[in-house]
Amino acid sequence: MGKETDFDVFIKNFPIFKIRHKALLIFTYHFLIFLSIILFLLWIRSTFWLAAIPAQFFITSGANVPLIFSLKNFDKVREKYQKKYKKNTWQYFLLHHSFTSPFGAAALYFPLLLINYDFMPSFTRLESHFLTSSLIPFYLSVPLGIIVIIFALSIVKLSGEHDRDMDLYIYMIDPYKSRIIKEGIYEYIRHPRILIRFTLSFGFAIIANNLLALSVSFIHFIPYTAYFLVSDSELARRFGDDFRSYKERVPALIPRYGNWRKFLKLIFFRR
Repeated sequence: MGKETDFDVFIKNFPIFKIRHKALLIFTYHFLIFLSIILFLLWIRSTFWLAAIPAQFFITSGANVPLIFSLKNFDKVREKYQKKYKKNTWQYFLLHHSFTSPFGAAALYFPLLLINYDFMPSFTRLESHFLTSSLIPFYLSVPLGIIVIIFALSIVKLSGEHDRDMDLYIYMIDPYKSRIIKEGIYEYIRHPRILIRFTLSFGFAIIANNLLALSVSFIHFIPYTAYFLVSDSELARRFGDDFRSYKERVPALIPRYGNWRKFLKLIFFRR
């Protein structure tokens, strides 16, 4: 038999996605939530643009607070879902929390919605203000932002191979199926998926090229930082000294100074 792929693991634990029309309904549900949030953010942009900062905090919190709550109440959540749904525990936990994904996606792309260049049509431009004025010429900001985005996307494959092991949906429901991964990119940072989000958001803000977009990108960091801090505390409870020693040795998001060359070599050359 061949090696079990991430898709095999996903289908095994979420059999509802084997049923085509149900899978389509779930994706449609996600898309409609995402579209509604984007339309709300566009309305904020055009009507109360300064409200973009608290709006971003609200949207990003919507992606993280339910999961933080579940992590903080780990035992009760696991017992409740195992008792009620038995073998489909993971599936129903995912379905009940699936609304967090479109919230997270909308929050990630929001800085890009705040782009405000002089050559844009007047009806799409933000009100003139020091927060919305371009910081550098667009012919510098756009390439620079794209470089940052490419850097973020280059990390995806390195972290994606381990998503099923680190995914806290599975960890919370059945902690004995989880493990600490210390190889590959996890040798240098503990939370590459969070680093990907931070870097992508920052790249979009650089393309948008104004202080408002950069502020919105920074606000995006706060709930996700709270999320990985809570997840670290729960992993320490689950794995004890093994995780605590790993945490002391490996930073959360930024590699130690002496490991940067190896870190970049792994990202760009996969070795």
